[in-house]
Order: sequence, then C-alpha cells, then structure tokens
Amino acid sequence: MLHILLVDDEYIVLKGLEMILTEQTEVDLRVVTAMDAADALEKLASFRPDVMITDINMPEANGFELIGQIQQQFPHCRFIICSGYDEQAYLKQALRLHVADYLLKPVDKTLLIHRLKELAEEKERLISHTLLRIQLLLLKGKNCSEEEFSAKELEYIFPDPAFCLCAVNASDADQAKIKRQLTRYFDTIYDLHLNSRIIYLLNYSARIQPNEVREILNSLLGKIPWGNSCFTAESGKVSVIRSIFLRYQEALCEMVLFQSPAHEKGNCTELLKIISARALFPAIRVITFEENIEDYIQELYEKIPESLYYPLVFVEIFSAYILVSDISLPVDLIRQQYPSQSDISCTRKSLISFVKKILNFWYDSFSQTEHENCSSKIASACRYIEVHFKEDLSLDQIAEMLGMNASYLSYIFKKETGSTLVQYLTNVRMKQACELLRSCPELSLEEIAVRTGYNSTTYFHKIFRSRFGVSPRQWQMLNTRTS
Repeated sequence: MLHILLVDDEYIVLKGLEMILTEQTEVDLRVVTAMDAADALEKLASFRPDVMITDINMPEANGFELIGQIQQQFPHCRFIICSGYDEQAYLKQALRLHVADYLLKPVDKTLLIHRLKELAEEKERLISHTLLRIQLLLLKGKNCSEEEFSAKELEYIFPDPAFCLCAVNASDADQAKIKRQLTRYFDTIYDLHLNSRIIYLLNYSARIQPNEVREILNSLLGKIPWGNSCFTAESGKVSVIRSIFLRYQEALCEMVLFQSPAHEKGNCTELLKIISARALFPAIRVITFEENIEDYIQELYEKIPESLYYPLVFVEIFSAYILVSDISLPVDLIRQQYPSQSDISCTRKSLISFVKKILNFWYDSFSQTEHENCSSKIASACRYIEVHFKEDLSLDQIAEMLGMNASYLSYIFKKETGSTLVQYLTNVRMKQACELLRSCPELSLEEIAVRTGYNSTTYFHKIFRSRFGVSPRQWQMLNTRTS
C-alpha cells in the first residue's frame, strides 16, 4: 500500500484530488489530507508518507520549504508538485529537490495515477530487495555484517520500534487467511518463505507488549506449530537485523517444542529461556561433526536441570537440523522420536544414544531424490577441491559455490564421504605434497608448501608430520630409497 500525504490550501482542489485518488482502483492507496504546511507537519506525528502531493504557494510555508523539511525526516518519501504555475524558476527548484514529478493544474487524472503506480512499484521493488537479503541471511544461517544494510533503508520498511519474528509450519497453515488476520493488529507485516515454513516479520508500536503479541498469535494460529521471538530496536534497526538469525533460532526452537510431547508436560518457559541463552550453536556443531556428542552432553550435565535433559536435546538437535538443512518433516514423524516415559534414563550413555538416534533418523528420512541431490553436490565439492586445492579455500566459499548452507554442507559431506571437508582438503594437499617430494626432489619445502596451498612452511611441516609421523624430508628419503 502506498501512503499519500495530500497538501493544498484550496479546499475544493484538495477534495477533488482526494476524490480522484480514493475512487481509482489501479493503485492501493491510503490518503491523508492537510490544508497547509503546519497541518501537514502535524499529521506526520502519526502518518508516515511514501509520497507527498503538494501545491507550491501556501500560507506560512510554501511547498518547497515543506518538501525540504519532510526530506530530512523521511529520506525515502517521494514528492509530486501540483501547481498552477508553469515557471522555469519553479521547475529548476523542483529538480534541485529531486521531485518525482511536476504536474500542472488542472491535474491530468490519468497521468497522476500512472505516476503513482510507478512509485508504488518502486516501493515494492525496494521492499522485496531488502526482504530477499534478510531471507538469504536466514537461509545461509548467519547474521549480517555492518555493511549489508543501511539505517535509512531499514527505517523505510520498518517504521516502528518493536518486532516479532514468527515461524509457522506452512503445511498446516492457511497463509492468505493468517496474513489477512494479522493486518487487523499490525500495520507492517512481511512474510518470508523458507521451504516448509513461513516467517512472518511483524513491525509494530512498542505500546503492544510481547505477551499481548503472543496472545494475538495464539488466537490466530491455534494448533498450528509456531514459535516467535519479540524484540525492540533500542539500539537501532540495523542492530536488530544484524541479530535476526538468533531471533529465528528462538522462534524455530519454540516451533519444534510445540511439536514435542514435552510441550504438554510444562516447563516450556524455563526451557525456552535456557535455549535462548545458549543459542543453537552447540547443537549445530554436533550435527556438523565439529563437536563430540559426549562433550555436548557433558555440558548439559554441568549446566542444565535434569528434568530438562531430554526436552532440551530434542528441541535443540531437531531445530539445528531444520536450521541448517531447511528440510522439515511431518509433525507426527518428529513426535515419534521423543522417548516414552519408560525409556527415559538421564544417564550420559542414554542421552548420547538418544542424540545418535536422532542423527541417524534425520539422514535416513531423506527421500531418494534428496539423497541423489546431496550425492551430486558432494561430488561437485570434491571435484572443486581437487582443482582448487592450491587456493585459500573455506567451507563458506565452497558452500556458496554450491548454493548450500555451510553447516548443512559440513554435515552432508561427512555423511557422504566419511571425512570432514577440512580433512578431505588436507588429504588432497598431502597427496600432492608426496607427489612433489617424490618427483621433484630439487624443490624447496617453501615451494612445495605454496604448491599445495599452504602459505606457511612451518604449518605445512606440522601438518605433514602429524599425518605421516615423519618430516617431509625424512619421508622423501625413505620413499626415494624404497623406489
């Protein structure tokens, strides 16, 4: 919807323009009128315009002065001047202020509506572009850097100080109905689609409390699995978006908890507080083989109440899987993985077995197509490493080349090849180093290190010795004698 502030000190002209705008059906508009500059500035306290249509000659302040003041407050607002004066000086001043159009009275209705339609499309493109970048952050599984968003563009699409990110299980939801209902309570609503989930990003007045937001969502979503994270932009909109991945984690964990039998047994508030404080990074490291299951469980034993062991492991591991793979499973299938009361034993061994069961269940649940797709991408990753091993490769770089989440690539690579991506890269480099040591004995260790992708000869020497138990030169002497 395009928000229009219509300013003219002639009542008949003002009402005529208002009638033209409200009766047309080509552009979705909300129109607010003002009789002069003072009235217009007062309306800005409760109305944020996308476009201001104004006359030039008005009492107290002319249209140019008003445009200058509003440009400072709302940098993204566009301006259309409707004037009875076809004067060169006015046109030049309008150009200096970057006015979108200068129309002569009586205004051509068709031309005005066509121009507003263009501005509405421009607004939609800007919003879509910004939301796409936010969506990519969630898909990639990371927070944004300082440079990715500007305060001005975020202020334009998120005018209010409070936010709620709500994750909804899309397969159970009537998306259009939910969005229609949300518009009864929130002025700014955006929906992002992540595979089998819808992410509703709500922006609203801080006067609405988080518990009230939860009550509204609960009444609208009912039994659909959903979760939310409410937060305020106290330190600015950029900092809010920078941390949006953590907010998504919170909402996702609550959505998974909703699907768990643990949800029916209470302690949900305490559990979600603990998960929010931990974030999902420990669980992500477990499913991507960067941390031992034993260490993960040991940390639980040291910090978490015993009654929460199984619910926390269930929610964290499943949420981590959904987060990094962007693959969801039917609610009933997930619920079946939760142990019965008779099976729950809060020993380290039983919890480790529970985590292993979930790890195997998720991978085994992939369809044949998903398995083939994974195998194809891992084969591509292997070929890429074998060609580019001399370069300074990273997991993020290879994941971006394949169009995958980095954590998911790490998980699938280990499942498919039996080694981590870093181990595979090291194997390729060590194989090349051995070939050079055998076939080119005249090369220095520094030259061999560079040709195998190591900038530091010392580090190359360390990796080689840890792999073969001898130094590169000792290996060279032994293998030269053998051959």
